[in-house]
Amino acid sequence: MELPDLPLVMALAQRVPAAPHWPDSVWRQMVEKTGPSRCILVAAGEQQVFGFCVVAYGVDEAELESIVIDPAMQRRGLGRRLLQAAMQASWQSGAKRILLEVRASNQPAQHLYAQAGFLPTGRRSGYYTDPKEDAICMECRLDAETVAGNPAR
Repeated sequence: MELPDLPLVMALAQRVPAAPHWPDSVWRQMVEKTGPSRCILVAAGEQQVFGFCVVAYGVDEAELESIVIDPAMQRRGLGRRLLQAAMQASWQSGAKRILLEVRASNQPAQHLYAQAGFLPTGRRSGYYTDPKEDAICMECRLDAETVAGNPAR
């Protein structure tokens, strides 16, 4: 993601209730400080952003902080491609695993993550607000197979 993408990403986040609704200053800071500690990827067309994901990096792990697809563009493989790109970027940054939380009610996302090699590792009670809901914690070990899109089962 580049700074000119920011208004389109923020507009998409406003249209999707489950998307992060961070203040402008947080978005701008994240874009300006991407690099060794953060990666923001976008699925975009000409003057349009169809989806985005935000990944934060630690020493040897990554956390998928958010992945958002425009509702009009869902079920077309964009989420899968963004997730795969996030996993590849995380692997290239030196991460050996990638972590995430997902709403307990979001079965489509949980299915997508499971197909990519993520396994549930726990539950965080009351993690989400508006509405209040538990989070399912998931983890995927990163290796050559998973980042190539072929998770070993």
